[in-house]
Order: sequence, then structure tokens, then C-alpha cells
Amino acid sequence: MQDLHGTDRNGAPEKDEEQNYLLLEAQQNNTHTVLKIGRALDTCDHLHDVILGSDTVRVIWSLYLEDPPLDGSTWQYHGKEGRGSRSLHLLSPPGISKPSHDHGVLHWDVTLSHVSRPTQNITSCFSFKPIIWN
Repeated sequence: MQDLHGTDRNGAPEKDEEQNYLLLEAQQNNTHTVLKIGRALDTCDHLHDVILGSDTVRVIWSLYLEDPPLDGSTWQYHGKEGRGSRSLHLLSPPGISKPSHDHGVLHWDVTLSHVSRPTQNITSCFSFKPIIWN
């Protein structure tokens, strides 16, 4: 695993001079490679690292059929299907606390229990008669 960053041009990533990612766990089998990594929220590397917070972060990724060389000397092109990007929350957003009843706020929680999720995607609609408080 290496700390790399994209460039302004469409090409191979460059190795970051400051390697501030820590490999915490790694697993690989015939079909998957899973890496668990960690780093400081603010690495002080403002040239190539983004300060992580509660906002979404645009993550770019690429897949290769074979492991790239560790020295990063030659990066093979991953093809159009072997790449992508996604906006992700890398940190769990802060929980939403329920309003305190001490302030005169009433709430009603609607939950479903004993509902199984089918293997196919379906759309369901449920209607509930609200509670009328006086």
C-alpha cells in the first residue's frame, strides 16, 4: 500500500513524499482484497492531503488484475471499466439526538419489526394514521 495522489493531468498517480497512511489490517482471497487503513484527520500535508471532517470526500479508485510494483515504477492503465469515483462520508456523521421532552416537544417514532427484505428490489408503501395529541 502506498500514499499516492492524483495530478492535474490524466495519468498515473504520483507517490506522495509524506507517507502518512497506516495499514491496520489486510486480507486477500481469490476474489477480494480488503485493506483497513488509518491516518490523522489533518496530516498537515496541505499540498496533497485533504483535511477529513464530517463532509463528503470525493474518492477516486482503480482496479488492476495484478498487483502493481511496490516501487511504483510502472503503472499499467486500468481501462475505462477499472476505475471510478464516489463521494463518501469517511467519518460517521454525528448522531441526531432526540428532542428533550422537558421543552414541550412531542415525538412519535414509526418503526417496522418482523419485516424481511426480499432478494429482489421491490418498492413498498406503508401508511400510518398519526396520533392526534390534544
